[in-house]
Amino acid sequence: MESIQFLIDKLNREDGEGLAEGLKDYPNSINVGNLSLDIIEKDSSLTIEIGNILKDYIRLNKALNSPDKTEKFYTSNDLLKNLNRFAEQKTVWIVKSLMVITKNLINYAIEADDYIEKNPTIVLESNHFSGNQQDESCLIIAARTIHNSYKLCLNDRNEDLLQSRRQCIYYFVGQELKIYHKLNNKDMAKNMEKVFKSKEDELPSLSSIPKSHAITYLYYSGALSCGDGNFKNAYFKFKYAYQLCSKKDMKHKENILVYLIPLKFLITKKYPNLTKLKMFPKNYEIYNKIFTSLINGDLKTFEKYFELYENFFLKKNLYLVIENLTNFILLKLFKTIYKSNNLSSHLSIITITRGLEFSKYHTNNSELERSSNMIGILNQDETECIIANLIYQGYIKGYLSHTNGVLVLSKKDPFPKQVKLHDDME
Repeated sequence: MESIQFLIDKLNREDGEGLAEGLKDYPNSINVGNLSLDIIEKDSSLTIEIGNILKDYIRLNKALNSPDKTEKFYTSNDLLKNLNRFAEQKTVWIVKSLMVITKNLINYAIEADDYIEKNPTIVLESNHFSGNQQDESCLIIAARTIHNSYKLCLNDRNEDLLQSRRQCIYYFVGQELKIYHKLNNKDMAKNMEKVFKSKEDELPSLSSIPKSHAITYLYYSGALSCGDGNFKNAYFKFKYAYQLCSKKDMKHKENILVYLIPLKFLITKKYPNLTKLKMFPKNYEIYNKIFTSLINGDLKTFEKYFELYENFFLKKNLYLVIENLTNFILLKLFKTIYKSNNLSSHLSIITITRGLEFSKYHTNNSELERSSNMIGILNQDETECIIANLIYQGYIKGYLSHTNGVLVLSKKDPFPKQVKLHDDME
């Protein structure tokens, strides 16, 4: 009962920090779970709103030890719903509690979805599931409730920003984008980002909010931009997120660098410092071979590691980013062929084709067999398509002479400078 009195006191005093601390679930919360709901229903001094919050809190503590993982999800979801209703007429003090329950709710939703997947009959037996909810994941249901917390912040018209719930809106946007990213639901994420951006002028700046809120939002918004092919926008989001991290925050830095390393190369044309990258083992493992192959114009090695991490890149919305590195490998290869031919402005398509074959297969033309069971030889039409694409994108200055079977390069700056020496990490 002491815990309940503590919450009542914090609610009445509008003590946001104390209330948030009291609403956290602890392993020793079994004492709260043993309480009867009658003590709340019989207390006439409590408002209906506060009574509902307290009853949900007791139910949640009862559910924490239940083997049915859906119980604590649904009771936590009910708790956030009632907190949202209570918060409608409150100022910013209440938002910290919404954040605490939101964080727990997402974790419970993930656990519940995993539990349902392993115990599919639970859908038919549980009282929680009805109608279309049987087809919805717990994460989707959680996102809907969290979206109401987001709207509470967005629609707060308090002109005193220090008292306005709007100053916490980035937390809820970040959490929703995190859910949609996990569910690979790009349409929902895009719709939310579109509405959010339309209200941007009314919201606090990223520099004025807690750094943790800004980092989470920038991370998932940047991942969304990657999937849309808006690499420049994504680069600046991840760059800002990285700059907001403290020096000791290596975990967040490593997660951000997964995106920032290839994006920075595409936007600034600067190689990453692979030696310094060893500070982040996960990123070094992924990108060392990829960028080494880029430096060497080595298609075979690049394709090997691109394929090895293909699922990872797809999951992270990085597939298009990494795929775009191919042009720079080709460019490096063409420069090598150009230099090996004494800087001649006329390169035969046959010579270029042989170079492509060696880069792609690591073997000479004479060793390539035309057997149907072996890799085939590139034909000149494929080579001409590659060249035409590089010319069109501005990587090469020159033109194709199909009749003569040559690439005619500009005598002045045939390869406009693209790539710079490695740069320090952000």
